[in-house]
Amino acid sequence: MNKKFKYVYERHNSKSVNYTQNTQSFKTKFINRAKKALLDKGGQAYDKVVLLSDDHVEEWRYLKHIEIISNPLIFYRDQVAALENKRELAVGRHTHQKGLDDLIKSWAEVVKVHKDWVLDI
Repeated sequence: MNKKFKYVYERHNSKSVNYTQNTQSFKTKFINRAKKALLDKGGQAYDKVVLLSDDHVEEWRYLKHIEIISNPLIFYRDQVAALENKRELAVGRHTHQKGLDDLIKSWAEVVKVHKDWVLDI
């Protein structure tokens, strides 16, 4: 088939991210399995599949056209925050995968010691 364009699929998380929660109903589990099957089949139709890390390659092992483009590090380990602002910032989707629920639980421990600190989500 002579295609005018190259088709690239980019996946920023694991295929299994929706399938690991035990609290899902039968209907939700069925829908998620169908989505996974579509991903498995659909991945073959693209010219390139771009993944976030080598950890995700195993999920797409049947494909030969994988490219890894990792998130860049925006910090340097030799720099230490001065901790002058007394403010923590968390940015991300409100999904189980991002663990904001765990952040809120752990923040309760932080403010016991640092009562003047603020968490912004």
